[in-house]
Amino acid sequence: MRESIKKNGVIYYVSKGNKNEVVGVTNDLTSGTFVYCDDSVLQINSFEGKKGIGILMSCSEHQNGHAVTRGRVDIDIMGGELTKIAIDGQIKKLGWKQDTKIECLNLVKK
Repeated sequence: MRESIKKNGVIYYVSKGNKNEVVGVTNDLTSGTFVYCDDSVLQINSFEGKKGIGILMSCSEHQNGHAVTRGRVDIDIMGGELTKIAIDGQIKKLGWKQDTKIECLNLVKK
């Protein structure tokens, strides 16, 4: 997992085995990008508490280029540091097929 902090937001580069995903979210948490959710249907919900921020990026079934997809990304930031990112991306092919499932839990910055 690698993150790139930009002027307007953060880009997360996440990999597990042969799967690589890129997730981006703006600093104001109003928009983002995730391959399984077309930007026009991506919904972002966030909540802030004493210990940090939780972010949920998601979309329901929709036409996404040449495929029908849906997905979600869960991000936890505690004390200003990323502690969790979980990605679930699905494609509809004669029913729903899990295309990507990556969970990075209990992350600690080195």
